[in-house]
Amino acid sequence: MVQWRHSSHGLERELFLTFVGVDSETDRFPIGAVRAKWAETALKEIDAERLAAEEFYRDDILQSGRSLLEAVVAIRPHATYANPGGG
Repeated sequence: MVQWRHSSHGLERELFLTFVGVDSETDRFPIGAVRAKWAETALKEIDAERLAAEEFYRDDILQSGRSLLEAVVAIRPHATYANPGGG
């Protein structure tokens, strides 16, 4: 989502600000294969922090997602997942 804001899609960059902010605040949490390099006790602690962050940002992310979806539909009213160009 954060990288998509730089695409030439015709959407206002402000629609992506919440995603950029949350990404910046949560990019320290280990995901994927890097988790195997963490100690189990450290993972339990950081996972608790991650879950708290997810809860804290949930409403903002959901609202921003709705706003982004509405903006996409407004510029591409016939777009579908299979046909993003809408033609």
